[in-house]
Amino acid sequence: MEPTITKLCIFNPEHDLCLGNGRAHYMPPQSAIDFAQRDAYLMFVLYPDAVCTSAYDLPPLNSQFSTLNSLIPWGWDAVVRQRLLTAGYPAELLPDDAWIEQLRQLQHRSTLLPLQPETRLAHSVEEVEQLLHTLPRAVLKAPWSGSGRGIRWIDGCLSEHDKQWIQRIASQQRGVIVEPRRDIALEFALEYAVRLRAGKPALYFRGLSLFESHNGVYRGNRLLDDEAIQQQVGSLTDALPATRSRIERWLRKTIAPHYCGPLGIDLYVDRQGELHVSEINLRHTMGMVAHALLQQYPDWQGALVSPMALHRVVLSLGSNMGNRALLLRRAIRALSQRVGPLVQQSSVVETEPWGFETRRTFLNQVVVIDTVMTPETVLRTIFDIEQQLGRRRDYDPLHPPATHAYQSRPIDIDIIFYDDVVTDSELLQLPHPRMHLRRFVLEPLCEVMPERVHPVLKKTMRELLEMEAQ
Repeated sequence: MEPTITKLCIFNPEHDLCLGNGRAHYMPPQSAIDFAQRDAYLMFVLYPDAVCTSAYDLPPLNSQFSTLNSLIPWGWDAVVRQRLLTAGYPAELLPDDAWIEQLRQLQHRSTLLPLQPETRLAHSVEEVEQLLHTLPRAVLKAPWSGSGRGIRWIDGCLSEHDKQWIQRIASQQRGVIVEPRRDIALEFALEYAVRLRAGKPALYFRGLSLFESHNGVYRGNRLLDDEAIQQQVGSLTDALPATRSRIERWLRKTIAPHYCGPLGIDLYVDRQGELHVSEINLRHTMGMVAHALLQQYPDWQGALVSPMALHRVVLSLGSNMGNRALLLRRAIRALSQRVGPLVQQSSVVETEPWGFETRRTFLNQVVVIDTVMTPETVLRTIFDIEQQLGRRRDYDPLHPPATHAYQSRPIDIDIIFYDDVVTDSELLQLPHPRMHLRRFVLEPLCEVMPERVHPVLKKTMRELLEMEAQ
């Protein structure tokens, strides 16, 4: 019997691009779609009780969805709403067009101007040039943009390219944001949610997040708890309590009456110790993901985490002793609790032993996990998990002999890939040196990543499986 699903989460990190365009049938660039499909599991970090997907891999409606009562995207926009409607999802679970447009208007950078006394909205090249008379170092921002997109850095006069950009953005997005260009010492965010309480919107504080960027382009979040972040901010400025109170009053007055859902306010401290409000995001944020990751993986404290900074590890699991299916499930649970969030897993296949003879067949599976750990730390953690699940070796796995006999085991976990790292040390060889000879590895690999290219052999998993079959 298929399990019923009450909550479906949709990862649509192209949300900012869709808001900027505004059209329901806008098609974002392929790179944004690839990002959405590759990292949809990030919604599972926030909602572990939900089914998570991208807006481009929506599951078909079937009996599993008979109890569906909640659709939760990374952020609401006309594109994700239209894709859900086209896929047949109930309109009563979606916000209407008027609410989506109201959200889009709230996300316009001019909404935030009451919290940015030195920032202006200009409507023409002439207005921008006038502002530059007293603001020689400036940042120009498209009103609908985020994560480093739609930003131009100005030192002195405008170039012809700058003027063309201003004209285009001002006509498409009702102006251009002009703000002083400052040297940034620290960037962080206040994370909130607006929820209904007794039928009225209420603002809830979710915590602080610390992030890093380069020239306005997001690099990642530093995994630190609220106390550690407050200490870092407090070492540079004492303005946070008053600024936070002002922000929350503004949110309750301007945002909460018109919006329910997650939101983040980005701030920064400049080199002079002044605290500034940078932008508002009416959606989920990577700061919220960082909070959830730190709670689940406290050993990651201090790590820089983003979808671009995490390392993707591909592992092969096998068992031919005891309750094989149960051991595989326990191993996957332990890996997802200790190494990193589970991104993908293959079906289980039953195979003959490889490298030795026994009547006991193996159950094999491939899993994909994201982690901040080094390959060596992943390997040591794997050895520990194997031992906890009953595997016994007659040698030290950290110092194996040159040759040793294969034998039956309750669990076996091998690192197949760690990103595209190629290494050959006494402890670890990457990619796994014999993976291309093992059908029990290649078959599940072809299920989850058939076009993945081996960084040394320069063949896809599909091609390696076809070669092994010959």
